[in-house]
Amino acid sequence: MCYSVSSLTKARLDYARHRADDPALIAALEKELEELLWNEPPLGWVNGFAHPRLLVFTQKEPLKPRLFRWGLVPPWVRDREQASQLAKQTLNARSESLWEKPSFRESAKGQRCLIVVDGFFEYHHQGKAKFLHRMSRTDEEPLCLAGLYAVWGATPTGIPYHGCSIVTTQANPAMALVHNQSKSGESRMPVILDQDGSDAWLNPRFGPADLQACLNPVAVSALRYEAVQSPASQAPCSETPTTIQPPELWILRQEIASVLSD
Repeated sequence: MCYSVSSLTKARLDYARHRADDPALIAALEKELEELLWNEPPLGWVNGFAHPRLLVFTQKEPLKPRLFRWGLVPPWVRDREQASQLAKQTLNARSESLWEKPSFRESAKGQRCLIVVDGFFEYHHQGKAKFLHRMSRTDEEPLCLAGLYAVWGATPTGIPYHGCSIVTTQANPAMALVHNQSKSGESRMPVILDQDGSDAWLNPRFGPADLQACLNPVAVSALRYEAVQSPASQAPCSETPTTIQPPELWILRQEIASVLSD
């Protein structure tokens, strides 16, 4: 699954260049991003259960940056208690069932989004020990994750809650080596979209059959798989965790290198 990410200001701003070709549009989008993010702390590592605000671009406004809470709450939720519980269960949406599951099916039809981060994290387990790994693009560009969003209006304050969920798929071979233990017994990873996939995911005319190719695991060679220092607490970190190379992971590093060379 995917329960922690990093989202740094530079990656958020770099994304502007990927959503527009016209220099004037790029400049306008960069300015809008700067205004949106000026008081938003960089997230070097954050746990999804803290429900941080993530940068998204929606189907309805594909060039307008928005900040949505990580954790989707459908409009039909009755009260705050149910909303709080459901937001913990909707950090991820399985690609295989998002068109049928009540929490996601309406969002899958018309409220898809891109969630922009610069990395995501998973633990690798060896016996009782676990080692945090960070996955990021080899070209150091932002990751565009397939996402869903919903707006819940029944908040106590009357201010609508905008929440999102990261769509996941079967892990690629390298990711399966890293994410070698999960509650479901299946290795998963976020759906990572290239430019064509991003455009298709936001296309309101596309349905399940049109989008199936978008939901495949990203190529092994597209990502770095790096062991990093685990955060000292569950509190969000402004700095990206430091890369480490513990000797216990020597075999894992060789296995990943072998997969990358195939």
